[in-house]
Amino acid sequence: MIVPLIALQGACSNPPPDPGLGQRSSVLSLGVPQSPLIVHYPTLDRRLVGIDPASGRPRWTVYPDRFYPELSTVRDFAADRRHLYLLLGSRENPDDPRLFVVDPTRQQLTAALPLPPQPQRLTWNGADLLVGHDTPANGPGGRLTRVITAAPAVDRTIDLAGACLSIAPAGSVAFVLERSARIANDQQVVALYHLAEIDLDRARVRRRLPLPGGARQLLAGPRGLLYLSHASGS
Repeated sequence: MIVPLIALQGACSNPPPDPGLGQRSSVLSLGVPQSPLIVHYPTLDRRLVGIDPASGRPRWTVYPDRFYPELSTVRDFAADRRHLYLLLGSRENPDDPRLFVVDPTRQQLTAALPLPPQPQRLTWNGADLLVGHDTPANGPGGRLTRVITAAPAVDRTIDLAGACLSIAPAGSVAFVLERSARIANDQQVVALYHLAEIDLDRARVRRRLPLPGGARQLLAGPRGLLYLSHASGS
């Protein structure tokens, strides 16, 4: 789960300072006791810092450009108990980033994987890594890719009806927030939002439900509940 840095207030006794400069930082919580909170600082060096939740002190700091000198942007990141997964765009091709697997404690790059076009979102589901893709310029929809982290290797790719905005894993199922578009009678482009329930083992969409406009992020909660955030004013 990635949340704004303000959510750290109350999550640890001494939250790290906001990097400021008008840039949004974000925090990844694994939901596992004693695991660090991972803070991304998008300004200047784009570092990621593992924060001890009890003391608020750094356990490690990763500078992505050490592993990828062509770095232009950290598109997204995820983590399990041992590794940090970074979706890094290059200066030559910032919209088609590659997946880098880093051991943050040892400061070692353990793998670098090419992915299908337009990867934008990363989520660890407790066993594997799920990658959400944007809609390619020459295709009707995005994709959801499962990466087996033990290999690591791309396992399978599932076609979506639109761009993947957010992923909420729930065991062998993934809930995906999709955004597509259609041309209305007045020739205006209308954005459409859907919730897709995906069977990861069978690589198929079980069902798809329409959502109100402006949907932005999904979060799987307790008792099988899903939480959906919306853009302001929608």
